[in-house]
Amino acid sequence: MAITEPALTAPTVAHLRDHSLTGVVQHEIERMILSGAFPAGSRLNENALAAKLAVSRGPIREACRALVELGMLQLIPNRGVFVKRLDRADAVEVYDIRSGMTGLAASLLAPILTVQHIAELDGFIAEMEQAADSEDFGKFYPLNLEFHDYIVRSTGNGRLTKMYRGLVKEFHLFRSHGLVQRDDDCIGASPTDIDDEIRAMFAALS
Repeated sequence: MAITEPALTAPTVAHLRDHSLTGVVQHEIERMILSGAFPAGSRLNENALAAKLAVSRGPIREACRALVELGMLQLIPNRGVFVKRLDRADAVEVYDIRSGMTGLAASLLAPILTVQHIAELDGFIAEMEQAADSEDFGKFYPLNLEFHDYIVRSTGNGRLTKMYRGLVKEFHLFRSHGLVQRDDDCIGASPTDIDDEIRAMFAALS
């Protein structure tokens, strides 16, 4: 299962309008972490971040708490907040959990599957097959993410969707740390392997 690369752009006016200040600050800190601006193990300076983002320390602190819960940051008492150091074992654990969540989502979606769902999923598969055949991983990767995300969000289970996307963000962190190679989809799996998995999942759903 794959995930798309995070947008490495500043929040738009629409984003600012539709999200709380803390949410926008969290988005920006995530962007900086995933872009490598804050390397693994580095300490986040609340004052410097507040000045950089032109906000008070309150939203910075709240955003950091949220990112600690997501597993992207680590709070060390009496020392501060640090970008979490991760290893390949962590990546495997997150991948296993995310795989289980996708399986749960598929079982929840199956009883309520509509013709529209099938058409959307079929479209994703057709595009992924083209990308896999041409070995275009740059195209295959985001399509693969959207396929799985579509299954999860189509269940209508907001909590499951939120948890799933949190794990996707954490997996981005593994990639930014070089624990998962850019040309590997998930811990050694190739687009062909995952294409077979997707075909089996779609067959089970439809």
